[in-house]
Amino acid sequence: DLLGEIVNRGIEFSVAGAVTPSLNVVAGGVLLRPRVTGEEVALGRVGERPVGVPARSFDFNADWRTPFLESLSFDIGVSHAGATPATRNNAVNIPARTLVDLGARYRFKLSGRNATLRIQMTNVGGVYGYELLGAGAYDLIPGRVGSAYITADF
Repeated sequence: DLLGEIVNRGIEFSVAGAVTPSLNVVAGGVLLRPRVTGEEVALGRVGERPVGVPARSFDFNADWRTPFLESLSFDIGVSHAGATPATRNNAVNIPARTLVDLGARYRFKLSGRNATLRIQMTNVGGVYGYELLGAGAYDLIPGRVGSAYITADF
């Protein structure tokens, strides 16, 4: 059954590019006023906010190539999502959260082929909470996770 119509009003913005010859940045965000309209909302069966749509979200990513070792770079990613309705009636919201990821890349030759060592830690702050899978369906946000791997062209 049709539960209503979603109207999203707001702004979306982004910026990307080289801040310096060794620093690249990509940043953006969305500020919304998402609303559900229709008979089911008027009757109180459906909330005014659509499930899974935060009113604000921001992402920032930067990659810095070191001046002392050209093949080494460091990166950071920061993402923020505002409180997110998790049920049709808006009785449950996933709280706002900000996650930070840190990483490094080292480019080198392996048997004469280009290779990269990637080391990364996601959710550096160990933020705990829930990820929305669907109306009323949840999964846990993975805690702090470290990884390292090598990729090579053959």
